[in-house]
Amino acid sequence: MATIEARITGVTRKKEGSPWFTIKTDHDRIKTLETKYRERAEEAFSLQKSGEVAIIEFSSNPRTDEATGRTYPNNYFERAKTKIEEPQQTLDDIPTEESSSPSTRKTDPADAWRMSLAAGAKLAVATLPLLDEDQRDFTSQQELAFAWGTFLYTTPPGSQVAVGVGGGNGSAADFDDFPPPGDDDIPF
Repeated sequence: MATIEARITGVTRKKEGSPWFTIKTDHDRIKTLETKYRERAEEAFSLQKSGEVAIIEFSSNPRTDEATGRTYPNNYFERAKTKIEEPQQTLDDIPTEESSSPSTRKTDPADAWRMSLAAGAKLAVATLPLLDEDQRDFTSQQELAFAWGTFLYTTPPGSQVAVGVGGGNGSAADFDDFPPPGDDDIPF
């Protein structure tokens, strides 16, 4: 059996009451196929309506007219399927993509360090007015930014870090000894 890749451009019955159907294609060599099977003609008609490129299987049985000596190709339509086949697997077999929620998404370590260091630099600058005069130089700010960046980079997500206040575990109760901030605490 031979195959061609083409669109089916027409399906017609040869004449009223005839079991034969003519199937036309847009192929450069095999322009016409025939079948006497209704199911095959319906399959071809469905592909004609969809307009999809199909892989068409056909058999060839050339016939020579004895009177004229002319040979007719007589190509018979056997079956066709769309060029893009349906997947063989069911949806249950297709793997599910890993979740991209923040808890499972991985940031490149170099990017994570850069972000932590940038946040550390912002924190170092924010604390500048709170530092003694001799700690306001650029080198001290770099050290403070590095310390904040290291802290942010190495602290596991969701962990409660003891901050060394009240000797506790970093909970809100550890800060009860501090008075609430007032307007006079704002450095600007």
